[in-house]
Amino acid sequence: MTMFDDLHDPQPPTAGMREFARVTTRARAIRRRRAQVAVWATTLCMVGGSAGGVLVSSDSARPRIAPAVEPTAPADDTTVGGSSAQRQYSFADAEGLRDLPPIDLGGGVVEAPTRPGETVQLSEGSDGGICLRVNGPVSTSRCIQSKAGFAFITSTSTSIAGTSGPVAESSDETIVVVAAGVDVAFTTIGTNCQLMPLGGGVSVHLWTCTRLDPARAYVRVVNASQIVIGMQGSGG
Repeated sequence: MTMFDDLHDPQPPTAGMREFARVTTRARAIRRRRAQVAVWATTLCMVGGSAGGVLVSSDSARPRIAPAVEPTAPADDTTVGGSSAQRQYSFADAEGLRDLPPIDLGGGVVEAPTRPGETVQLSEGSDGGICLRVNGPVSTSRCIQSKAGFAFITSTSTSIAGTSGPVAESSDETIVVVAAGVDVAFTTIGTNCQLMPLGGGVSVHLWTCTRLDPARAYVRVVNASQIVIGMQGSGG
């Protein structure tokens, strides 16, 4: 007799259909539990990944607000160059810019009518600057420094009823001068600006504007060939 021979059942039990059914049922229950555990684990991973993605997306889509920059005009003797694009200047400070093509009369004189009984004359000054003169019922003149790319002058027109009657009307007109290669866009509301015909061979553009107050007007330099003229408080 060998070891453990006494443990052998001489009549071992025979598995029937009932035992086979129990084993099959238990195996199916184990497979169902394993499938449920796998589904729960997958669901948890997907929920965690979605939450992380939402947090990252919401942070990256948050708008970034650039700080406001208050435009400041350079000094008259400052060479601005191309750095002043999209910056805003008063009319007086704009005459000191160097990033616009200089007004060049070629040594000649440009004269054009602006309104009935009035003409404007452009000429070179003795120091090489540009002189503007309005000839009319009320004459005025001024000169600016040489190589300026922007110039303006304001004239006042007065209408009188009769030779000794009261003043019937007084209106101001602002004349803007730039080089011929500079495009000017006006965003002012209530003003009337017109490009005056000067004939061929003239290298300047001359604009006449009514109801444009130089004290409130500004020049925004877009680039060396484009500027925008607006006026504070006019919607421009």
